This record gives sequence, structure tokens and C-alpha cells, in this order.
Amino acid sequence: MKRSTRIRLWFYSSRTALLAISKEDFRFFRGVEVGKFIPDLIAFGSVIVDTKVIDRITDHERGQMMNYLRITKLRVGLILNFQHARLEWERVVL
Repeated sequence: MKRSTRIRLWFYSSRTALLAISKEDFRFFRGVEVGKFIPDLIAFGSVIVDTKVIDRITDHERGQMMNYLRITKLRVGLILNFQHARLEWERVVL
């Protein structure tokens, strides 16, 4: 019932490790259509990466990531904020 679209990009890092990145379209949660959710990245099939350009990471972004993790049934998420010269990031675990 769930429609899923996958786009896989494969590339080599400087250490020649293979990284799998997929982009999926999630519409259903517990059998109910909840709208369209396309995460920025799902790396290695197990980590949701959400990129932001905001002043700082707040509870709103953490809550959004928790919802993404519940919908996708994944356990680990990463919020990246590129607003400032120094990268701000947070790891969120469900």
C-alpha cells in the first residue's frame, strides 16, 4: 500500500568506502495517509540526515526529526545546520 520511490547514488569517499544514499517518499503511517514526506537524505539505509540553514537547532527541529524517525521506523537521525561558519549538528536517537 505504501508508495516508495528510491533514488540511489553511489560514490567513493577519500577512503574508497562506498556510501549509499537513498531518497524515499513516505505517505502512510500506521495505514493512514499523513501527507508527503521526503527526507533530505537516508544514508546507509539507516540514518536520516536533515539539512537546515537556521540560527540554531531548537526543539522544533528535534521534534520534526523524531517524527521522521517514527514514520520511517529508523532509529538514528542527524540534523545539520549550515547557517554559521562552524557546522552545528545534533544526533537524534529514537
